[in-house]
Amino acid sequence: MSTPDLHRLPVAPRTEEYVTVAELQAAIAQMLPDFPEIPTLDATTPQPTLRIRIEHSRTIKDGWGYSTTVEMDGIDAGDRQRIDKGLELISDTLVKARKLAEFERDIRNHRDAAAKEATAHIASNAN
Repeated sequence: MSTPDLHRLPVAPRTEEYVTVAELQAAIAQMLPDFPEIPTLDATTPQPTLRIRIEHSRTIKDGWGYSTTVEMDGIDAGDRQRIDKGLELISDTLVKARKLAEFERDIRNHRDAAAKEATAHIASNAN
């Protein structure tokens, strides 16, 4: 018997406490401080960048879990105002990334439970 494709099972209805990826990207775009473009001859000077990493892992005992990371590069360490703006942006982004990660974790756990229930039902009907 093959394992069902968990990414094609129905998704739980969306609630207002979660955000979609598109909404998260739009919110991040609005929160980004206006960094001036740094002209360089060889384009080796790093531009300010914001990276969001959401990693999911699964354990047999606890099901799906997640970890989130938000990083920002390219801010001059001597510019206190930009550092403060960057820290505020990272903090706000991390809250939104965690909500998105929790939403995805819940979907994955729901799909696993549905697949386990379906497998048990098929096995009981086979006997």
